[in-house]
Amino acid sequence: MITNFLQKYLQKNKGYFYLISFVFIITMSVFAGCKTKIIERDTTIAPSTSTLVLIDFANTSGWAGNAVVLRGTGFGDEIAKNTVKFGNITARVIDFKGMSINGRDVYELTVVVPENAVTGKISVTANNTTATYPNDFVINTNNVYAAGLEESTKTPFPIAKYFKNGNAVKNFSDGTKEITMTKILVVGTDVYIIGKEGDTNTKYWKNGVAVRFGNNEDIINDIFVNGNDVYLVGDEMTINNSIPWYVRTVYWKNGIINDISSEFGVRANGASSIFITGNDIYIAGYGLDYRGGGNPTPIQYFKNGIGVNLDNATFNNNTAILVSGNDIYLAGAESGNGQNFIGKYWKNGVLTTFNNSLFFPTALSVVDNDIYVAGYSNQIPTQYYKNNMPFLLENSTNKSYKQAITVLNNNVYVTANSNEGANYWKNGKKMPYLGATTLTARDKTTLNAMVVTQ
Repeated sequence: MITNFLQKYLQKNKGYFYLISFVFIITMSVFAGCKTKIIERDTTIAPSTSTLVLIDFANTSGWAGNAVVLRGTGFGDEIAKNTVKFGNITARVIDFKGMSINGRDVYELTVVVPENAVTGKISVTANNTTATYPNDFVINTNNVYAAGLEESTKTPFPIAKYFKNGNAVKNFSDGTKEITMTKILVVGTDVYIIGKEGDTNTKYWKNGVAVRFGNNEDIINDIFVNGNDVYLVGDEMTINNSIPWYVRTVYWKNGIINDISSEFGVRANGASSIFITGNDIYIAGYGLDYRGGGNPTPIQYFKNGIGVNLDNATFNNNTAILVSGNDIYLAGAESGNGQNFIGKYWKNGVLTTFNNSLFFPTALSVVDNDIYVAGYSNQIPTQYYKNNMPFLLENSTNKSYKQAITVLNNNVYVTANSNEGANYWKNGKKMPYLGATTLTARDKTTLNAMVVTQ
C-alpha cells in the first residue's frame, strides 16, 4: 500500500520534495524481501531526527468518531507531540507506533475524526513542521447501522450490540446466552433488530430493549414498521393432531398473530418478506393452492392473505417484495437441477430471468424505475444487478449472504452477513466499518445485519 501511494504521489508532485525519492527507495527495498520490525509506541525511536513526510492514510472516508490511521516519517515520539487537523478542526490522537524498516523509522498515528469535520485535507504538525496529505478525506453523509457480536473472554457467548456509523451504541445482551440476529431496520430514530436469544421466546429489539412474543420455535424472517404498528412475518411452529410439528405461515401485528395458511386448501410456507402500503399487506414466500383439484397451483406472494400466482411461475423461493407507486416487484429463485437455482424477478407479473441464472436474489430496491437486486451464488463471483446488468463486489466471498441493497444520492450500498466481517460496499468497493470506539475489538467483531439510511 505504501509503495503504490508513493508512486502516485511522485507522479503528481515530481520534484516537489527531494526526500520523497529517498523514502520511496527505502520502502521498495523492504517489499523486495526485507523484514519489518514492529516497535511499540513506548519504545524510544527518536523520530525527531527524521524530516516530516506523510505517506498515506488507511481509510479514505468515514464519519465523526471513526478511527483513521496515518502513516509517515518524522512524527513526534509521543502522542502529545503530534497535532492532527481535519481542515481547521483538531483531531484526537489515540495511538502511536513505529516500524523500523532497514534502519529507517516509519510511524503510524491513529486519530479520531472530529465532530463537525467536513470533506477536505488532513494535516500533521510535529517538530515545528506542518505537512498536509494531498488527497481529501471524505466525510460520509449517509448513516450505516449494524447489529453484531463481539467476542469476550469474560462471557461464555459473544456480546450482542448495535452500531451507528462504525461506533458502538448499545449492548443488548450480556453474553450469558447465545444470540442470533437476522435483520436490522431503522425508522426515524428507532432501531429495530429481529433475532433470537438462547431458548427464550422469539423476540425483536427496539433501541436495544427486547420485545418478546410467539413461541420458542417460531421463525421470524422480516420486519416492517407502518406508523405505530410493528409487523413481523415468518413461520409459527405449533402442534397439530396429525402432524407432530405443524408449520403455519403467519404475520404478527403488534404481537397479535394472523394466519395466512388457510384451512381451505391453501398451504403457505416460508414467508420471507413483508411490505405494507396503505391498507394492503404484501407477503413474499411460496405456497401451494390445492383448491382446483389435481396438481396444486404455485403461489408467489400474498396480498391481504390471498395467494397470487404469476404467469411463467413455478414453485419458487421468493425472498423479497416491495411496492413502488402502482408497481409490484418480487424477487426470488426457482429450484433447478441438483443444487442449482434460477434467479428471477417480476414487475407487475412480467418475468425477468437474470443473465447469470445461478444468482440467488436476497434483497431488492427500486429507485426511479431502476431495479437493484443483491444476492449470492456459490459458483460465480459475488455481484449485484441493476436492471439485470451485473456489477461485481470487490473482494467478496461467494458464500456471504447479501442482506440489503440501498441506493442513496446515486450511490449503491450493499450489506452482508457475518461472513464478510466488519465491511460493506459502496459502488462495488469494499469499505471498512468499525470505528474508534471498537478499534481494540475490531478483529473480534462480526456484523450479522446492516442497513444504510439517509
